[in-house]
Amino acid sequence: MREEETKDGGWTECNGFHELEGSYRLPSELYERLFPHQREGVAWMWGLNQKQMGGILGDDMGMGKTIQIVAFLCGLFISGKARHILIGMPLGLLENWGAEFRAWFPNMRVKVYHGSAATIRKDLAVVMQKGGVLLTTYDKIRVCASELSGEGEHVWDYVILDEGHYIKNASSKKTKAVHMLRAHHKLLLSGTPIQNNMEELWTLFDWVCDGSLLSTKRNFMTNFGKVIKKGEARDATADEKKVGNKIAQALRKLISPYLLRREKSLLRASPVNELDVDCKATAASAATALGSKHELAVWISLSEAQTALYKQFLDNPDIQDIPTTTRSPLNALGVLRKICDHPALISSTQKDCESLDLSAIARPDGNCRDLVVQSAKLSVAIRLLQTLQRGGHRTLVVASSRIMLDILEKCIVSKDIAFTRIDGTIIDRRERQRRINMFNGDPSCTCFLLTSQVAIGITLTGADRVIVYDPSWNPKRDAQAVDRAYRVGQQRDVVV
Repeated sequence: MREEETKDGGWTECNGFHELEGSYRLPSELYERLFPHQREGVAWMWGLNQKQMGGILGDDMGMGKTIQIVAFLCGLFISGKARHILIGMPLGLLENWGAEFRAWFPNMRVKVYHGSAATIRKDLAVVMQKGGVLLTTYDKIRVCASELSGEGEHVWDYVILDEGHYIKNASSKKTKAVHMLRAHHKLLLSGTPIQNNMEELWTLFDWVCDGSLLSTKRNFMTNFGKVIKKGEARDATADEKKVGNKIAQALRKLISPYLLRREKSLLRASPVNELDVDCKATAASAATALGSKHELAVWISLSEAQTALYKQFLDNPDIQDIPTTTRSPLNALGVLRKICDHPALISSTQKDCESLDLSAIARPDGNCRDLVVQSAKLSVAIRLLQTLQRGGHRTLVVASSRIMLDILEKCIVSKDIAFTRIDGTIIDRRERQRRINMFNGDPSCTCFLLTSQVAIGITLTGADRVIVYDPSWNPKRDAQAVDRAYRVGQQRDVVV
């Protein structure tokens, strides 16, 4: 068969394969299932391979980073460019990664390093000796780094970290453990690669590029971090702002070849026929482009019970003295937040709450009617869920604590709203995936309860509405939760 014209991103088609310079081949059947931005991602990762450098795939959450990795690895194995792959991730994503390999690269040998000691050691030996992909968790890497590195003798072709911001703290045990794993190439995936500060940025690139890109932490902070931070300060002079902006531009230029970041606006801006201009209609490419996402804050007046507790707490002389002392106000702010969410969250044994009269406040496992009356936020949330259900919508409800989910669940049950739930107590990965699959596949289940801590990496496109019951101090955590529903595969507009 004659070679066809060059495709976007340097791809050429020949004899049932799409190829890139350097003898990288991807089966055309798989290539045609990828969105254009995903093909670009595969080509970018191959380019890093050619440069002998690692990189961060920082696409917005829900754009198919997992699929890009699976497709890239498929090409590596078919092209004879890799045999041993280790992928680390949070526990809740093990089943999802396994499912994606089965869907996109079913012939790949995939083993899971999690479970009984005898089984995982056998699976590790199989992958090390015969080749394949080993899926494991950050906790297993932390505890078993020496074994995963073959006592320092084994070199992986690729070590890949999903939700790679888990290693943003350079001094954490997880970060130190992943540095013990030797690899020819490294990739890091994160929809929120930069969350708080410049030190975290350095930590991620220090691992992924083996310290060859940004020098030592001290040098990086001296030459980049401190200068940029000084220029962004509220009281920065014009010269400091100018210098800080110049250094920031230099840093962006330095890291840009090794950081690929696309946002979902790329999909929203492109109608299906433009997304598909380069490929045949298949299961993935025929999916509609993402609709819109609308976010709104619902402001609610406190209930009588909340108002009384709020005033009572602020009138406490010990609390009033906080601004004039060195005492941290965070505990007091935490109490006020609990009052706003639901007074039943307050413990009378907490030091700051000893003066509060909680005698009339319902317990978390109390009567549903009392629970609803005592929290204006809960009352609105339950009425909203009922309204959305009648309108044919399915909703994710995100809360920061299991106790708050318990309260929500009790009230949802009383209203005959069909639901499922995941929180930190659901540790069996297969059970977690069963609940996810059930919700996505069963339209009669109209509500999914989850804590913000577990809302990482999972796909819940069965929902088109999201209620963030108690916004996190870190807005990135809320963004993670919202993007469980707003991601590739979502064919409806999403309202948050």
